Amino acid sequence: MSSGGEPIERETSRFVMPPRSEERPRADGAIHLKPSFYTELWWLAQAGIVAATATIVVLALAVARGFAPTSVHAAWIVVVALGWLLVVRARGPRSARVRWDGWGVTLDEGGARTAIAWAAARWRSDAPGAAPVVRLRDDEGREIAVAVPSCADAPRGTPRCADDLRPLLDALRGLPHDPDAIDIGASARAGTGLALGAAIVLAVALVAALQLGHRALAIATLAVTVVGATSWSALRDVLLAVQRSRAMRGARSMRVESEGRGLRARLPDGTWTALKVDAFVADARLGSRDEDVHLVLEASTGASGYRDAGQVVARAIETRGERAARRRRLALAVLQLLGTAGSIAMLAVIVPAPRPPSPPLASTLGPPPPPPRARPIAPRPDESAYEREQRVESWRISGPHISWTYDCEHAIGCYRVPVLVDRAHGLYLVCDVEHRAECAARMAALGMTQPLP
Repeated sequence: MSSGGEPIERETSRFVMPPRSEERPRADGAIHLKPSFYTELWWLAQAGIVAATATIVVLALAVARGFAPTSVHAAWIVVVALGWLLVVRARGPRSARVRWDGWGVTLDEGGARTAIAWAAARWRSDAPGAAPVVRLRDDEGREIAVAVPSCADAPRGTPRCADDLRPLLDALRGLPHDPDAIDIGASARAGTGLALGAAIVLAVALVAALQLGHRALAIATLAVTVVGATSWSALRDVLLAVQRSRAMRGARSMRVESEGRGLRARLPDGTWTALKVDAFVADARLGSRDEDVHLVLEASTGASGYRDAGQVVARAIETRGERAARRRRLALAVLQLLGTAGSIAMLAVIVPAPRPPSPPLASTLGPPPPPPRARPIAPRPDESAYEREQRVESWRISGPHISWTYDCEHAIGCYRVPVLVDRAHGLYLVCDVEHRAECAARMAALGMTQPLP
């Protein structure tokens, strides 16, 4: 009865289911799980991508700032790549274990458990290629998927790969068949498609930047894209952990036990009351663990002080293993983000500043002389009398004209004799006493009005 005198309907969530009595008893067993081959290969690929990006950034800064890379820069690249590999491996899936007994199957992943009872389980086994994949789930949404390490469709990032699935397959035989097909690789294919699309967009952007001459912009775009793509999972884990922390604010630690097909919680005064959980609980065997859990109770239930309460309503529930796993994921994600920021800050320290321009060399011979000034071009002088006479003479002798030669006789001397010259017709006639009449006729024929000397 409640404090108001009205009965409260004892509605509880269904967690614990007894095994079917008509089924044969199932032998206990367990298999150990480990990350798939493709998960480990993805870790190494991330370290290689980070190392290549760091090398490109160092070389670009060396060209831009004019320094030669040293062993310090090589050590920085190695430390960044190895640190990234270690952090990614630490954030990756840990070893897990699948155990089964007469009640059901339990998957334990570092404290976070998923339990499915035989009474509500249905299973399916597919073989994509040559690698089998086994899935077990119930009507409330709990699911356990296991594959072999060589299976390409194994869930990336979860340790659900075993070397030998035959013990589990033998334990699952006789359960109802699950009609839904297994497609646990859909999220991995979607992520691969998204990464491929981002790579194409990045390649187009880099080609455009290089064609436009913005090499610094291309290098910065490459570095920011790689750092953002590789740190996105860490940022997502931080956001999810913060969101879960807000949902678990005000949680109370209580002991929970099974009561029939439901749960009951132990109140602070030592009394037990029925527990109704409005949140999803992965561990259907929670009531038989004999351990405390963290519950976020409804405000009305908490205000009543648990007095005369017919049941306790919890909005959220978290086991100690789930809380430890959440805090571990948060710490490692923050460590990866801080490591990325620290690597960038360390790069700013080990890269030297741009060199200032070198000052001019001091001279012991005094100040340098001023540079010689170009002499002005002097105006062309006036034409001299000789040049003028030469120009007139060149014009005069260009046509038929009278030139002079000398005729010398023994014991008498030399005297000048006129010569009729016409270079155009090859005429060279000495106008002496014998040829004087011929010269006069030739001059008249050529139109010369100059008298024959």
